[in-house]
Amino acid sequence: MNHERPYFPISDDALAYLSGRCVRLRRAIEIIPPIRNPIEPDPFAAVVSTIVGQQISGKAQDGILARISAQFGKIAIENLSDASVEDLRGAGVSERKANTIRTFISEIQNGKLNLAEFETTPDQEIIDRLTALKGIGLWTAEMLLIFTLQRPNVISFGDLGIRRGLSRLYGKEKIDRSFFEDRAALYSPVATVASLYLWKIAGPDCPTEFICS
Repeated sequence: MNHERPYFPISDDALAYLSGRCVRLRRAIEIIPPIRNPIEPDPFAAVVSTIVGQQISGKAQDGILARISAQFGKIAIENLSDASVEDLRGAGVSERKANTIRTFISEIQNGKLNLAEFETTPDQEIIDRLTALKGIGLWTAEMLLIFTLQRPNVISFGDLGIRRGLSRLYGKEKIDRSFFEDRAALYSPVATVASLYLWKIAGPDCPTEFICS
């Protein structure tokens, strides 16, 4: 059985739109091989994974998630419903993150947070609901919008990779809020696809000499 996760859909129309909006991004689209970013269909697993991954390397995140899965099974609300802060700490989760995950679980259990509704909930309302919980910030909500709900127009100022990609693409030492908002407006309404390319541009293997020259 094939358990490969689906990928974020990148349409030819979105690529054509971005190529027409920005010549530098067009060159990146022409040079960078097709992007295949896996998505996590389960919003619960996605939020838990993102909380665990805050401010640590991808390798460290994967290791902690593997230990959680070994202890509780697949990361799902039914498996982690009784997990205590101490249980999560035992799997390598920091105390702050363990408390955040426990709060997130409790909000679902008491009916205050219905993840099934997110499929049809506007972006900003999802952000507002999640960031109302202690320990869940804007970046976590934005990653859910991209990598689970597949919303088309998300770009995160709080993401270091996005800012690094913008810096490389446009040859700017620092990306301030004003420049970021200008680019976000330029990429709208398909800013998520631009985000995927900016992450690639920020990476070590991107041929930036062909993009930023």
